[in-house]
Amino acid sequence: MASCAFALAPSVNILSFRLPSANISIASSSSSKWSSPSAICFRNGETESLYCESGELSNSARFDRRLITLHSDRGVARQGFHSAHQWQKTRSIRWSVVQAVTTGTAESAETEESGESTSELVDKLLYLVKDSDRGALLGPEAQANVASAVGQLEKIGMPEPLKSPLIFGDWNVAYSSNPTSPGGGYRTWLGRLVFRTRDMIQSILEPDGVVNIVRFALFGFIGGQVTLKGKLTPLDSKLIQVDFKPPNLQIGPFKFSYGGTSMVKISITYLDEDIRLGRGSRGTVFVFTRR
Repeated sequence: MASCAFALAPSVNILSFRLPSANISIASSSSSKWSSPSAICFRNGETESLYCESGELSNSARFDRRLITLHSDRGVARQGFHSAHQWQKTRSIRWSVVQAVTTGTAESAETEESGESTSELVDKLLYLVKDSDRGALLGPEAQANVASAVGQLEKIGMPEPLKSPLIFGDWNVAYSSNPTSPGGGYRTWLGRLVFRTRDMIQSILEPDGVVNIVRFALFGFIGGQVTLKGKLTPLDSKLIQVDFKPPNLQIGPFKFSYGGTSMVKISITYLDEDIRLGRGSRGTVFVFTRR
């Protein structure tokens, strides 16, 4: 049985584990010693239930998405998980617990630095990087505001994001503090003029695949894309190394490979269902949004 712990909510302990039939997550207030759960989130495929046993935690979509979102195996019959007897039996299952770092309820978590909730910080960050050509159009003040929001989210991120299934999927590159980092020469001032970027996508595939795609329009009207395929290797609980094969370039109907292999290291500093934050080995900050 595999276990996984999340810490995205304030003053809440979260116990997450997997049964053969489903993924279960249990939350209780930080003042308790797991004598009883405050809430249970049960998910099977596309169906999920959230049981709240105290007024401290809110039965809301935001609570489910930010606090204890889990992905389970599909096509499994729904089961109940709510009785005290069943709760006691789970204590024999291998699990791990993490303590969140701030105070408040799951819906109104506030960071100590700004007094803004996690959801407010995420919304603020997305607003700051919107229509910025992935950060290339932002001035020093806007860059500083992005750095501040990123830093606050990093303080409350889950401690072991590489153990979370949320890492997998298709992500847009929404921002980079170094505009040329995600795309190399295609993202220099001249490169952006000639190769007008349409999409920058990173797909993380189970168990260890990474595909980076940059779609562009040559001189604004000839479609093309650069594709990089690589293998992901975890180096610790947050740091990964990705070894890429030579890139493939397509311009119109023409396809060819060029260049050599490459390697990057990046730390995943914040992860939830909507966004992923990362820091490159040279300090470049990345903001990814789920597609």
